[in-house]
Amino acid sequence: MKKVLRLICGSLILFTAGLRNDTLQAQSTIHGLVKDNVDKPIHNANVLLLRISDSGLIKGMLTDEKGEYVFNHINPGNYFITSTYTGYIKHSTPSFAIGGDKDILNLSAITLSEKGVRLSEVKVAAKKPLLEQKIDRLVINVENSITAAGNTTLEVLERSPGIIVDHQNNGRRIN
Repeated sequence: MKKVLRLICGSLILFTAGLRNDTLQAQSTIHGLVKDNVDKPIHNANVLLLRISDSGLIKGMLTDEKGEYVFNHINPGNYFITSTYTGYIKHSTPSFAIGGDKDILNLSAITLSEKGVRLSEVKVAAKKPLLEQKIDRLVINVENSITAAGNTTLEVLERSPGIIVDHQNNGRRIN
């Protein structure tokens, strides 16, 4: 029983020492701004803080209305920041180091350039619906109908909704 109690107490002491070591480690803050080519701040741009060694994600956020971002509680190490926004080219900062003492690091503004994408050709196409209900009539557009291919007009009318073809009297009757 005493051995178990000593083991538990020893484990608690080591655990407490480990927690204390983590809280004593200095943590820094990183500030920055994301803007476009005309120095207008970009709202809701993606900003990622990445580790240099393996490009592992440390933290990510969106910029505020002023285009600013803040990463708090950053442990010492070597990092870089990547920023993206729809319609703009992805931009990465040069690497920077956070030291062992508590810092507030203000990075230079990240300027995103617009993507210049040109379309070679734009084609606007529309198809008429098979059935068009007008105020006084029902219009059947047979050019879009599969049943119209290779059939006579009488056969197409026979397959149209609301029309009954009378083959015996060679006439037609509309419901």
